[in-house]
Amino acid sequence: MKIDSHLHVYPELKSFFIENESHGNTTSKFKKIFRKIIIPYNTTLHLLQEKSRLLPEKYIPYSDRLIALFGTVPTLVDSTESSLLYQMDKNNLDAAVVIAHPPFISNEFVLKLSKKHKSIIPIVNIEKNELDPAEVLERYIVSSGARGLKIHPAADGFKSDDEHYHKLLKIADQYKLPVIIHTGCIHIKPFYKDPELGHVHHYESWFEMYPNCKFILAHMNYHYPSEAISLLKKYENVYADTSWQPIEVIKEAIDTLGSDKLMFGSDWPLVGENITYCLSHVEKLLERNQITSEQYENLMGLTAKKIFIGD
Repeated sequence: MKIDSHLHVYPELKSFFIENESHGNTTSKFKKIFRKIIIPYNTTLHLLQEKSRLLPEKYIPYSDRLIALFGTVPTLVDSTESSLLYQMDKNNLDAAVVIAHPPFISNEFVLKLSKKHKSIIPIVNIEKNELDPAEVLERYIVSSGARGLKIHPAADGFKSDDEHYHKLLKIADQYKLPVIIHTGCIHIKPFYKDPELGHVHHYESWFEMYPNCKFILAHMNYHYPSEAISLLKKYENVYADTSWQPIEVIKEAIDTLGSDKLMFGSDWPLVGENITYCLSHVEKLLERNQITSEQYENLMGLTAKKIFIGD
């Protein structure tokens, strides 16, 4: 089984060169050509992203902003429902964990997609201005089939002790709901109101306070994965996805932790071709006999299945 544990899908742009509306979800000729010519561009951006952590500390924020800026091109053109289905088919994915990000990607949009496609596992994200976040989350779980909660303090600008988060976490703990936390300090203001809140150490107290939650550290703390690996080793209920991590970090994490705490993730469609590029890392590790077939199976789907679907 292959599951991508971290994706997003954007609503359709009502533009003639993005989708041919007269043919429903038929992919336009423009998009087919775009997909062919953009691959080298996307690959270069991914390589730059992986190497940017080697820069002197003071230059990393500039690198983050440039990669985010140039990554908007493929994201704007090829990031919708039909694009996701194409990428899932191309990469032989059995399921995709699709994460809402209001107001750009509403919870209702993601939940509706999951009703339409059984292969989509919906994750909700309750906006910071919601008056009764606990009631809204519980309704999404009970009535709408939400399979997890996303918390993004860097984008919200809320600290870990904020009441908004603890109201949500109490409900998540009650329902044993998986909680995906954005981790990693990515310097892309104003999209992230406070990038420093991405550092994973801010959330260690949650892992003890809410033991029924399985916490997934999205992006494995990005530029500083060793901090995430330490917490994964310390807490039984903490997991991580591999999105934005280079092949050597994935190998280090498996060597340190085993494979049952890790899951494949791509953060598609940001930058573009994320699924194919990130999948190549795991495939190379298997081809080089640097991981076993059992570790490969856990990483590529069994861990995510256990957390988001159940045994």
